[in-house]
Amino acid sequence: MVRLSKTTQETIIPCTVEEDLDQLIQNKTDLEKQLRDLDEQQTKLELQARNLCEKITQEIKKRNNEKKQAINQLREQYAQMENTVGLEDPIEETTATPAEILPDLTIKPEIHACEFTKREETSTPLDVSPV
Repeated sequence: MVRLSKTTQETIIPCTVEEDLDQLIQNKTDLEKQLRDLDEQQTKLELQARNLCEKITQEIKKRNNEKKQAINQLREQYAQMENTVGLEDPIEETTATPAEILPDLTIKPEIHACEFTKREETSTPLDVSPV
């Protein structure tokens, strides 16, 4: 059986079933090779991704350990300071006002420099000569 295909500028080239079959087999072979290549690339990318994830996890663990060590050092310093000062209970946040904490302190009105009292004339004058 002869089939007409592959027209090129009005030239008709007859193709046989065997040529079509050979072409299809070649296309299949090429596609299978491309599939193997893509599978290899995917495997490599998956391995790279796994390695990067492991590196990221290790870095995060390292940073967390460093932060834990810093926190432990600060806690030790705080405990030493408590012992030095003699605190038995840790410092707690308070919502008390300053007047409630220190009730004996009263706010006194300020004395302004512009308020003068008249000096008595019997007092001795101040010496204001340059030094």
